[in-house]
Amino acid sequence: MITVFIGKSYAQNPRFVIHIYNPIGLFQKQGAKFEYRPNKMGFLPSGIQHYGVLPKYPGTQIGLESRYYLSPFAKRENFVYAKFFGGYQQQVDVSGDGFSFRAEVPGGSY
Repeated sequence: MITVFIGKSYAQNPRFVIHIYNPIGLFQKQGAKFEYRPNKMGFLPSGIQHYGVLPKYPGTQIGLESRYYLSPFAKRENFVYAKFFGGYQQQVDVSGDGFSFRAEVPGGSY
C-alpha cells in the first residue's frame, strides 16, 4: 500500500491522506482509501475493483472504516478500528475440466 499525504508532512498532523492499494498488482485489482483525520480520529471511505484475473472472481467492494489513534503522528501508529464493508460479486460460470475445473459461483451482493 502506498500512502500519500496532502498538505502537511506526516509528522505535522496530516488532515487528508490517500492510501492506494497494491500498486504492484494493478492487473488484478485496484482501489484506494481516502482518510480524513481530525485530531485522534480517522474516517476512511474506500473502494476496490477486482478485475477477476487471479482468482477469477470479478467484483466491486466499498467500505467505511473509523480509526481511533492511540499515539497519533508518532513514527509507529497504533490504532483501534471498526470497519463496515459490502460489495457485489459477479457470477462465474462452470468452466474447465480436470485440474483447471472451476465450479459455478453465483453472483450477488454481500
